Amino acid sequence: MNKQSHYKHAANCLEQHMDGEVLIFNPATTTTVYLNETAKIVWDLCESLSVEEMIRALQLQYPEQADNIADDVSAAINELHEQQILVRCNA
Repeated sequence: MNKQSHYKHAANCLEQHMDGEVLIFNPATTTTVYLNETAKIVWDLCESLSVEEMIRALQLQYPEQADNIADDVSAAINELHEQQILVRCNA
């Protein structure tokens, strides 16, 4: 994955909050995806920041976890992209 890449929410995905959990429903694939804490942060930031910008922002916010953040963000993006709720865009 190119860290300069930008991602956006797949069209028509619906976000649902239930009992402290976040679920994303993609009507195009009729699948629901549970977001863990890292995936929820990526979901919230992806439409305004590149992958690299997300990593830098999170490293500043969570300096004690800075060494793991790049891998965690990349893994979350890869998973959300595979689940077809994030799409790569040319920004």
